[in-house]
Amino acid sequence: SKYLDDNLFLTKELLNLECDKFVYISSIDVYRQEFSYYKLCKLLSEILVEESKGDENCLILRCPAILGKTMRSNSILKVLDTNKNANHEITLSRHSAFNCVLQDDIIEFVKRVLLGNEAFGIIDFVSEGNISLEGIRQLFNRDSSVVFGQHEYVTPGINNREIVSFYPESKKSSAQVISEFLNLEKKND
Repeated sequence: SKYLDDNLFLTKELLNLECDKFVYISSIDVYRQEFSYYKLCKLLSEILVEESKGDENCLILRCPAILGKTMRSNSILKVLDTNKNANHEITLSRHSAFNCVLQDDIIEFVKRVLLGNEAFGIIDFVSEGNISLEGIRQLFNRDSSVVFGQHEYVTPGINNREIVSFYPESKKSSAQVISEFLNLEKKND
């Protein structure tokens, strides 16, 4: 399975590298109530990291939807897309809600950790609250031609106090994160 290859097997290979601190990007989907192979592989990978490196020599960041230049296409991007010729049909319902963080914020936080910040163990790297796909569409004045599906996905509600205590710049809402992402995209065009 792709989850096994991408998470467990690749993580096991990376753990053979010599390093002072191992950083693993996990997912807040580990908090979801329902079972999934994705959730299982993330949890097992976290255990591999902790057992291999020891709690103080690893940092596991449980992240929600990551917005950045290397992200793959997803429902959030389709809602934000202003290209009238693009396929704006998505399987998720308009009520699906996401917590969003910037890839650049994660990178900056990891740099600080590697330069001596005392963060270690498991940290939820999340924003303040979720935003629905319909909320994104309305807030950012996007085309109403998006065709929403029926499946509802809601990111688990997670407190961001811990990450804010280590990285105060992360104290922002998912809507603020999306706004910053759009501004970064404009600068890069």
